[in-house]
Amino acid sequence: MFVNEILAQSRGRRRDPDLRRQQIIEAAAELMLEVGVGGLTHRLIADRAGVSVGSTTGHFSTLDDLRRAAITRISDDLDEVLADIEAALVSAEGGEADRDLTATLVDGLYTYLSDARVLRCDVSLATAALTDADARALALRWFDGLVAVLTPHLGGVRATAVATFIDGAAWHSVLEGRSLTRSSLSETLRTLISKDEHQP
Repeated sequence: MFVNEILAQSRGRRRDPDLRRQQIIEAAAELMLEVGVGGLTHRLIADRAGVSVGSTTGHFSTLDDLRRAAITRISDDLDEVLADIEAALVSAEGGEADRDLTATLVDGLYTYLSDARVLRCDVSLATAALTDADARALALRWFDGLVAVLTPHLGGVRATAVATFIDGAAWHSVLEGRSLTRSSLSETLRTLISKDEHQP
């Protein structure tokens, strides 16, 4: 009876391997935002995750595999931002034309540009994309996803213009340590979105 109790307690203390793997990925993603892709090491990640180096290499045979998992995890945060923007635009679709559309875009994009962690995710992906094909595909997924979300409301040309502007605004916000103001963002978006006889 006593032996059975000890074995049951031991089994209860065993870590879920999927949970351990997720902890390692989360630690790698956090560190990637701090030290960049090139600064990641198994030791650094293991220390942050609170596990042994053997645990990281057990779940990820190479550092490249772990980097890819971290990059994918970071891209998931950006997908959530896109989903929030899309939901807000769909919800505002029945409003009063351009005024509501611009106001909705300003709200969603200002929130994005004001979130330091999300911005670092975006910039980290773009930086990693310079040397990593997987990161390049995920970085382009953000831009293409934003264009896809905006196109039903703005048309392809304006959607691409807004997405290009937001990419630049993201880098500006990271370098300056602060977002563009709402008024500046609103003025620029109104200019990009406005329709005239020369625009499709």
